[in-house]
Amino acid sequence: ASITTSPGVSPAPAPASVAELLSKGHLRIVAGTRLADELLGSEGLVVVHSSDLDDAKAIGRTRVDQFAFADRHPAAGLTRPGDVIFRTGPTAAAWVDVEGSKVVAYPARVLRITASDPGGLVPEVVAADITGAASGPGVWRRWMLRRVPPQAVAPLRAALAEICGARADLDARAARLSSYADLLVAGATSGAVTLINPTTAADAAATQ
Repeated sequence: ASITTSPGVSPAPAPASVAELLSKGHLRIVAGTRLADELLGSEGLVVVHSSDLDDAKAIGRTRVDQFAFADRHPAAGLTRPGDVIFRTGPTAAAWVDVEGSKVVAYPARVLRITASDPGGLVPEVVAADITGAASGPGVWRRWMLRRVPPQAVAPLRAALAEICGARADLDARAARLSSYADLLVAGATSGAVTLINPTTAADAAATQ
């Protein structure tokens, strides 16, 4: 995504506390659901626990059957794209659910930006401001969240998504290289693979 600046662009709104943004309707809080252990399994809707916010790669390992969840918790809703799932302890952490349709397990909660009146809030910026912020009961209402000019919300999200995708590609490539290195070492140490010094091989070919 290209990033350009233009003269006359309105300045970014000042950072504001979560409490202020809630009172102005730019945000709303959605409580997590208390899930019984017997509902959890490996198939169904993805469940996000507060502990998963330490490592987003863990998200998806725990699931709940959609019909059992609806039967046990008929009033509970699923996340929406752009929801910020957060926790307040033992450390403050947050993650943006880009896709939605997930179950948030208590004590994790959701900050949902009002689509029709976001007040300059960007989910990824909100999550970044929460992660590492002060933790403890009730302190989350005093968290200060940065904002951007309204016209910058969409292009900023697009640019951040592009960066995230590029980072994921690099991580996947690094994982493949690490796996290849492990296989190479295992083959060499077991005798299954014979490695030839490229300089020696080149000298041998030159003498033929």
